[in-house]
Amino acid sequence: MRCRETVAECHQPMEFIIMEHTKELLSVPLASLVPSRFNVRRHSVGQVEELAALIEAQGLLHNLVVTEQEVGRGKSRKLKFAVAAGERRRRAMLLLQQRGRLPKE
Repeated sequence: MRCRETVAECHQPMEFIIMEHTKELLSVPLASLVPSRFNVRRHSVGQVEELAALIEAQGLLHNLVVTEQEVGRGKSRKLKFAVAAGERRRRAMLLLQQRGRLPKE
């Protein structure tokens, strides 16, 4: 979703993210984002729902910051992106996707 683009105007189920170490801007599917094991903040369901309503009305105003992370073992190993900053935004976007307000991958 582009900055300041409302969910209704969003036609791509992609998320703009910034790589933490390289500061590179990437666009990846929401399904490729996973919580970082280093993120200590906890958010209530109400906080996530409130942010989802704001994102639906105003669009995503801030990019997520991620680091690369391999998930799984052996042949099932996949490259994912661990969210270092923006876990509540990730959860809000997933909630919007579950409710059919954001396109599925």
